[in-house]
Amino acid sequence: MSPNKLIGEKSPYLRQHATNPVDWHPWGDEPFTRALNENKPVLLSIGYSTCHWCHVMEEEVFSDEEAARLINETFISVKVDREERPDIDAVYMAASHAATGSGGWPLNVLLTPDRMPFFVATYLPKESMAGRMGMMDLCKSVKELWERDRVQVENSSLDFTAQMNFDRTEACMESPDMKVIERAVNGLSDRYDAVNGGFGTRPKFPTTHNLIFLLRNYHRTKNTEILDIVENTLRKMRFGGLYDQLGYGFHRYSTDPVWLVPHFEKMLYDQAMALSAYTEAFSATGDDFYKGVASEICAYLLRDLTSLEGEDAGAFYAGEDADSEGKEGTFYLWTEEELRAVLDEEEAVLARRYFNTSSGGNYRDEVTGTPTGKNILYISPASIETGAAGPEMDKIREKLFRARLPRQRPFRDEKILTDWNGLMIAALAKAGATFGNEEYIKAARRAADFLLSNLTTPDGHLLHRYMEGEAAIDGFLDDYAHFVWGLMELYGATFEESYFCEAIKINSVMMREFHDPAEGGFWFTAKGSEELIVRTRNDNDNVYPSGNSAAVMNLLRLSKLTGDAVPDRTSRGLLEVSGGEMSLNPMAYTALLTALDYSIGTPIEIVIAGARHAPDTAALIKVVRESYLPNLSLLLLPTGEEAEIVKIAPFLNNITEVDGKATAYLCKDFSCTTPMTDPLELKKLLTA
Repeated sequence: MSPNKLIGEKSPYLRQHATNPVDWHPWGDEPFTRALNENKPVLLSIGYSTCHWCHVMEEEVFSDEEAARLINETFISVKVDREERPDIDAVYMAASHAATGSGGWPLNVLLTPDRMPFFVATYLPKESMAGRMGMMDLCKSVKELWERDRVQVENSSLDFTAQMNFDRTEACMESPDMKVIERAVNGLSDRYDAVNGGFGTRPKFPTTHNLIFLLRNYHRTKNTEILDIVENTLRKMRFGGLYDQLGYGFHRYSTDPVWLVPHFEKMLYDQAMALSAYTEAFSATGDDFYKGVASEICAYLLRDLTSLEGEDAGAFYAGEDADSEGKEGTFYLWTEEELRAVLDEEEAVLARRYFNTSSGGNYRDEVTGTPTGKNILYISPASIETGAAGPEMDKIREKLFRARLPRQRPFRDEKILTDWNGLMIAALAKAGATFGNEEYIKAARRAADFLLSNLTTPDGHLLHRYMEGEAAIDGFLDDYAHFVWGLMELYGATFEESYFCEAIKINSVMMREFHDPAEGGFWFTAKGSEELIVRTRNDNDNVYPSGNSAAVMNLLRLSKLTGDAVPDRTSRGLLEVSGGEMSLNPMAYTALLTALDYSIGTPIEIVIAGARHAPDTAALIKVVRESYLPNLSLLLLPTGEEAEIVKIAPFLNNITEVDGKATAYLCKDFSCTTPMTDPLELKKLLTA
């Protein structure tokens, strides 16, 4: 079969559709000009390469000759990778929410030739079934309506678009305070599943920035009930089928309330956010369980999602598919016969008890609901209470892991995204500093250096995507905000001023290109970017912190670390302009509320003056890193060298060593306490 117009694209998702009989076009002016000339509507289909239902629709509909023929007769068809073009996805996902109150992928939107939506749906089967319209019937209905009454379609598209309102109103502008934080905590507490952990029923997403928000609240209030919510959720997530019990790493989300049956794709951003949450839980509790999970996530990341060689060595890949061998989850599922083929009799008994397998299996066919005889490995509370864990289980896990290696692996999407790499750099750097693990810090450094060399222009502008030697697509707000976050954490782990300087430079570009001085906050796209039907902005946090949330926290921290009041004013302006929206639905803004908590709390800075690699300097740094002080920032003033940090933070000019010893200063609002050279004295002060 001759390839369509997607054959030359870099996106793995677009390439997956390059041999469809559907006459696909990549996004651009050409298909819309053709739609206008041929008097046809446009079928815009948006998805991503590791999406299970995207694969199902590609196989059932877009690869079907009969369906493709009707699609080609009715529409001009456009394919978009939502991970490459999140700006396009944001616009038309807003259309989905305006029309139906929900959304998902694949996202299929019908547009007029001027790109205005008039119909939206997610997964569409070939034939209509069980109340769900099929593609064949949709094509026939739209073709008839378009030919009979195109004016009606165009008028409905105008009504449709009017609902996609991204502008704030004066009524929504309200100064947020601690009451909004309390309402978010209460809302999460009310939705908390005390038995299974997590929030709500099904589907259940990790949404670990909710847990980080609650940990910050626990730190301030000492409310142990809040800590219990976090700990129970983190443990149940780790023990459930949501987690790969053999190879580690988290799947996308659970389809049930008990974290058993996931959608099996593994995404880089989920690993990053989970690593951040388990690292922070360790800092808050000192419990080595969380350190162990963090180390497992890192093991998976460095083994399976890191480019180990070639021109992109050190960067992190986007994710792994849910499917292999044409079905979801095949790589991860086990029959009891397969277990017995790998393990001896005694080991098989222990494995069945520990991983809760059965001959009938706990995994059902996704369409028919019938048992498959296959098992998702998970660990129940009973497994833990019986003491089954230990060296024997470590040996069994390793045997099963190695036996799984020859299986056909899920497809790995090897495109490199600046925003997701930024999240992972931040998480790895923080974990490396917290656990004293240089391997994690080196991995974060390699990824940051790759982004700086390949996806950053000399003047600090970012590109969004790198694939097969090509850096392309102007950066979005998330790219800037998340990479600045990563660079700041990397400075905190290495004290290399170059990372701090790059963070400031990139942040300055973000302020210039994305900030909305009229209403506050940041647009998702930069000035001069491709003009879509609306320019989007998003403050609420979804699966990871929004660009606005990350930008606010970055600005607050930069202001404290440099003494520059401008970032502080900008961030407080965004918090105010978002206050009304946060009041209406505070649980949708937990990362932004974490920044608010920082803003109205008592952030402090620790400055350590000392020789960069001296033991007494390291001893003071160790004390700070062992303390759970989430609103603390750490600066190193290296003595005996020309320190670039003094140019960045002029208030450090008055900081010196005392009696030739490494010296720590605790500073608030650029006023510093009596210097301390004794690590025990510093620990006592931080504990107080």
